[in-house]
Amino acid sequence: MDISTIDLAGPFWADILLRLIGAFYVFAGLVALRATVFGSFLDRALAQISGKAEPGADRFRRRWLIGAAILIALGGASLILLWRGALALFIVNTLGQALYLGLVAPHWLDRDDPPEPSGRRATWRAFAVYGAATLVVASAAANGRLRSLGEIDPALIVLVVLGLAGALGFQLRHLVRAPSQDLSAAAPEPPPPYLILTPGWDGTGLVDAADGRPWEFWSMGDHVPEALQARLRDWIKLFMAHADEDDPRRAALRDPSAQDEITAMGAELLAQIAPCLPGITLDFAPVARPGLNRWPDASKVRINPRCLSWPLQIPALDPDEDERDINPADFGLSYRLAEDLVAWNMSFEEAIPDLEAGAEPIWSDEARAAFIAEGNALTTRLRRELDATGRGHVEIETVLS
Repeated sequence: MDISTIDLAGPFWADILLRLIGAFYVFAGLVALRATVFGSFLDRALAQISGKAEPGADRFRRRWLIGAAILIALGGASLILLWRGALALFIVNTLGQALYLGLVAPHWLDRDDPPEPSGRRATWRAFAVYGAATLVVASAAANGRLRSLGEIDPALIVLVVLGLAGALGFQLRHLVRAPSQDLSAAAPEPPPPYLILTPGWDGTGLVDAADGRPWEFWSMGDHVPEALQARLRDWIKLFMAHADEDDPRRAALRDPSAQDEITAMGAELLAQIAPCLPGITLDFAPVARPGLNRWPDASKVRINPRCLSWPLQIPALDPDEDERDINPADFGLSYRLAEDLVAWNMSFEEAIPDLEAGAEPIWSDEARAAFIAEGNALTTRLRRELDATGRGHVEIETVLS
């Protein structure tokens, strides 16, 4: 297509259109620059807090996007002046955006963490619009609507240059501004003073002796190297591979002879972890301890599927109290029963078309019957495990409607 044949209706309106396009891309460039610079400031602040260097790919992306945003604003300002150089800037920007979207981002920068498809489509649409604007600028140049610098009013040049320089400087000031020193990495949270190295279902292998809860991996990061954390995870996997999923005490092994392997690996871990925790009392319990029931005083429990909640509740005994939603894993139940209760509740949530609106589930007659049947079966299993653990007095209420 010969772009010189594209006719812009009337010289006056053509100049107005070109300057509006230029003003739009000055604004778009400044908005993109602000977003990139602000994101860079946050990334540097987070890096300072964590004490870790910013990834090289993120630094490269930031520099590319800052350069592209400045060139877009310069191209828009050049078009406001109706300067011939605007065409070169628009072409360079178009080629740069094509290179970034088609090669740099998908193959290098976003390879391990691709953006949402909707976001990528929006970026491609913006690129298509910019390409169309470049064709308009090329048509204007071919029709003699763009001028040399000598043909442009000097006062207008000074006004546009000073305005753009001020706007760019205002946005770029954050690049030379260091995050506050108050954002320096906080002192690591001390570990619990008394830890027990012991296997268990879905734990971390290290238990706070004070309350029996796992010392979470995210909390031990400043004290236990990642390689040792990986070994702890392997130890837990070893236990789970041999543990009895139907034991309500969460301690028995299907094959008791596997205890020797669990003990040996735990002893190795103990020798490796102890030097990482000076001043901390560290005991070793190679045989899994019974799971804790965090609601020992409950006299009644309700099985009731709920949206975005747990399927078990302990009704309030006092009118001024609220009922308590409880994680089945904290109620002294076997691993399999606790997991099946949660999965049953999730099937209830999946039947709800709009979770945020709190709508009712939409079932076929067969699906509803199967859901109710599974709920009754879970009630029977819960009764059996409560009886087996000395909680025969606990009443079970089942709500399946």
